[in-house]
This record gives sequence, C-alpha cells and structure tokens, in this order.
Amino acid sequence: MLVCAVTLGCDDRSKGRARVDTDDEPPRSAKSDVDATPCESDASCRERCESCAERCKPADAVACYEDGRRRLKAMPPAFDLEGAAKSFERACESGYAYACNSLGLQVQDGRGVERSVERAIDLYGRACDRGYGIGCYNLALWYRSGRAGADGEERAKPWAERAIASYREECSGSKPRYCANLALLLETGIETTKDLAAAEAAYRRGCDGGDQVACTYFSEFELAQGRDTQPAVARTQRACELGTPEACGVLGDRYADGRPPFSRDLTRALDHWKKGCEGGFAGSCQRLGGELAKVGEAGRTVYTAALERACSLGASASCRFLGLDADERDAAAALPYWTRACNIGEPDACTYLGVAYRSGRGATMDAKRAMEHFEDACHLDSYPACAEVARAGRSLGLSAQREAKFRDAAARNGISLSPTK
Repeated sequence: MLVCAVTLGCDDRSKGRARVDTDDEPPRSAKSDVDATPCESDASCRERCESCAERCKPADAVACYEDGRRRLKAMPPAFDLEGAAKSFERACESGYAYACNSLGLQVQDGRGVERSVERAIDLYGRACDRGYGIGCYNLALWYRSGRAGADGEERAKPWAERAIASYREECSGSKPRYCANLALLLETGIETTKDLAAAEAAYRRGCDGGDQVACTYFSEFELAQGRDTQPAVARTQRACELGTPEACGVLGDRYADGRPPFSRDLTRALDHWKKGCEGGFAGSCQRLGGELAKVGEAGRTVYTAALERACSLGASASCRFLGLDADERDAAAALPYWTRACNIGEPDACTYLGVAYRSGRGATMDAKRAMEHFEDACHLDSYPACAEVARAGRSLGLSAQREAKFRDAAARNGISLSPTK
C-alpha cells in the first residue's frame, strides 16, 4: 500500500528546482506581443485554434495557447495532454513565446508528446529569445539539473541572468505575474543575492497588481517572517475564493498541519486540496492522494485518481509512488510510472529503472540500458546510483565539486566503490 505517499510535499517552488509558471495567463495589456482576445468558452477557443491556417494570426495564436491551458487544467475525461501539446505547438510556431515554454515542459518530460531534451532546449530558447523570462529560467534549470554534463552550472548562469533581468523589467512594468517569480528568487537567494526587503517589495507589487499567486506567496512570506497571521491568511483565503488553485493548496496544508490560525482539521484540508487539484495544481493532487492513501485498499480508486492527476501534471514524486504501489502487484506495471518520474527528474525512479533492467524484474534484462538509468540517476544526485556507476568502472560525469562530495559521503558511510569483477 502507498502509505509512504503521505509524506509527499505540496510545492517544489521553495526548493528552487521546479520549473515555473507552466500555465501563465495570456497577456492582457496593450504592451503584449499579440492581441490577446480571450476566448468566450472552451468550444470557441478550440474552434478558433483549429480553424487557423498554417500560421495562425496573432489573436488565434492566443486562442491556441489558451486552448492548451484549458486542456491541461480540465478534469478527466476532458484532460488532454496530447491535445494541449498540439495547441501549444500551433501557437509556438506562430511566434507566441508563452506556448513555446509550455510545449517545452511537455517535451522535456515526454508528457503527451515524444520526449526530446534537444527539442525542449530549443523551445525554451525560442521563448527566451522572444522576451519570455520564464523560458530563460527553465533553460537554466535544465543545465543546472546535473543532466547537462559537468559544465552545466556554468552554462546555466547566462540563462539565469537573462531570466532575472526579464523578471525585474516585467515586474516593474505591466505584468505583475512575474513579480512572484522574482520575489521567490530574492527570498531564497537562488540565482541571485538574497534580499528579503526586495523580495517583500516584489511580492507586494505583484499582489497589488492583482496577481493572486503573488498574493498567496506574499502571505506565506509574511508568515515566515513572523508577521500578523490573520491578515496574511485572509489574503490567501480570498485568493482561493477567486479560483487560485495554489492558494487553496496552501490553505489545505495549513489545515492539515494545524498551522496558525487554524487547528488541525483534516476534513477542511481535504476539501481545499480537492479544490486545488481540480484547478490544476499538482501539489494539491499529491497531498490529497497521499492523505487518502492512509485508508488503504478501500480508498485505492480515489487516491490513485488524485495521484494519477498529479503525475500527469508533472509531479514526479506521485509518478514514483504510483510505481511503487503498482510494483507490489505487477512489476511490469511499475515501469511506465517510473519512466515518467525519471523523465521529469526523479532520481530514485531512475535508480529503480536501473535495478529493473539489470535484474530483469518486470523488464527484459538489458545491462546497457540499466547503466544508462544509473548514470542518469547519478547526475540527479542519487548516491546509490553513483555507487553503481563507480563500481562498474565508469566515469561519473559529474563536476569535480559534486564528485568530491559524493566520494566523501561514500567514504563516511563505508560504501565500497571498487570495480566489481
């Protein structure tokens, strides 16, 4: 049973690893790169996208982008990864930077479209070159992930710098949504100098500009600084009422953990996670599924549905745990989940794949493929996988600093790295 899933975290943004703003709202200002005429409904959005010629007109490119977003946010059976990718591709090919970034996320993970790291890098680059800072940042995150080779850190820097410059420009201009991304980096000191005063100013500017995601994370920032609880939580509650899934997810976490001003209330936590999940926030689906898994077999259908949605939305830990759950009954059924999790960047899942292909449990024995998965997991900082690579007498492919850190940890824990005979 999937009891371990209850420890799944809600939101990777604070770790500085998660790719950001997969579903940015289409720009509505006069300074937008296209005429962002909103769709009246799902049907009209889809019709405008499907009727556009080989190269969409600007307004129809926005319709394609919005159609893709709606397909990703929809609950099953309307949830449609393949359809979203097709709509994003149409919009991207018509010059719409937001769509290039969203398509890049799906292509990098292989969600609803063939996986291709090279193509994802190209798509992020196209978004970045068209002035979309989030594309720049997601490209920086790819290079920094460990999968880009020993020089990945250096290759990431110029893209991160371009992202931050773009965030600053847009936040000070007419696009408050960027303020939350800028504030997060300033708050954590990721990619730039840590500056809490500047982070607060950016959160406040975004929230005052009407961005409810910025309001939500501004509230969490204030609470972390020991500010008055009631106004901050009221701000998050309003954001949830206005349909911001991230806000509903944060409130769910507060109810579940009994954090002020709430006493622990699991019923309310589940209700808020459900709202967040239905709104397309993967973290809420993950927490919802993890909590429901505690009831055991009786709740399998419900918790599996929540974790399946989280996995489809890109929550790698949910994919990994679904694989563990499936592995107890059918080893072969676990592989698709672990493959999805590994593609997204879950190191343990890559390690599990390596073990499966080496042992032949649930997969055809393939020593070469097994080692490729161990190497991938090692690049994602899985020390057990690095040990497998080292014992095979192969280069770890890590930077000198990361390899030294791994070898020191191995020595302290008595792990032999001598090549096996």
